[in-house]
Amino acid sequence: MSQSSAALRTEYVCSCFFNRQIFIKKYGLHVSYDNDTQFEDDFRQSLRFRGCSTDKQYSDVLSQVKAEVERRKSYHSTFLSNYLRNREYRYIHPEIIQFQTSYLDQRFLDMMQEKNLQNADTLLQSLAANGGFVHGQQVYSFPIFTKNFCTQLIEEITNFKQSTQERSLPNTMNFEGVSLDEMGLSYTFLTPLIKNYFQTITKLLFSNWGGGAIDSFKSFAVRYDKDKHPSLSKHFDNGEVSMSICLNSEFEGGDLQLEQVLGQEEDLDMEPVAVNQQMGHCIMHRSRQFHFAHPITNGVRTNMIVWMRSSSIRNEMCPMCGQRPDIQEVPIAGDGFTLGQERTSCSCS
Repeated sequence: MSQSSAALRTEYVCSCFFNRQIFIKKYGLHVSYDNDTQFEDDFRQSLRFRGCSTDKQYSDVLSQVKAEVERRKSYHSTFLSNYLRNREYRYIHPEIIQFQTSYLDQRFLDMMQEKNLQNADTLLQSLAANGGFVHGQQVYSFPIFTKNFCTQLIEEITNFKQSTQERSLPNTMNFEGVSLDEMGLSYTFLTPLIKNYFQTITKLLFSNWGGGAIDSFKSFAVRYDKDKHPSLSKHFDNGEVSMSICLNSEFEGGDLQLEQVLGQEEDLDMEPVAVNQQMGHCIMHRSRQFHFAHPITNGVRTNMIVWMRSSSIRNEMCPMCGQRPDIQEVPIAGDGFTLGQERTSCSCS
């Protein structure tokens, strides 16, 4: 996605976007909605077991779900309107609009030297030698950003939230989220970061998940508050490879726990992995790996999330509905599907 409206192009989502994977926060349940009868048949019993026992409680949930379906129908037009309006946003740190290597932790730069990128083994050796860890099958953490850049980015996100009347929520699981696309950081900041650095890593470490063919992404920031939003329920992401980058240190608790991978029967008995979140460090994993954030017990934490996508993978199966995608055209903020041709290089829209 470019900061220029001239660079906007048609994008695509699977039709399941409009009525699937709707999160009911109060009961910790993802649902789908086709009609009232289908919803009652599929989810009323599950909701009862989670404490939604009265007709009033059920009616409230049904109303919430219908409202979310309506929001999604207008999501992309609203996003486009917000995006164009927010081009007038005045940055307090305008330098962060353009990606610079000075934002990167020196250990990350050392890890990414060409001699360390010959194959997965040499990269992993370099990762371990530069403050990184392997936590389990295809779960990695390592330093990325300097503390100074993390502080600037949080200040910019906070200012954007306070100065912008209209903004789109990135998902239904965190109502404190901010789209970094909508902030205008995709074209000149995130795209070169992914093209020049993250794609190299995913190609070597996630080749079996489309890591060598990443051609789009979604990125946003989420905020966890001990009193308002302390944790994140179990879920999987709408991407092929996911990154969560912690942007501050003024919190306690909040480890990210990773469990089995959706559709991978051999993972059912795998031991869960809990990863500590550190300022400037990322956690990288398969997007379809179920994960959740333990509650923070003190303070506030802000994370930058990146879902990296490969159209060659998702054109065959939508990760959110598990079916071959029913492609729908949208004006902006698509989910990485393509129509009629395969992307051959990262456009990172």
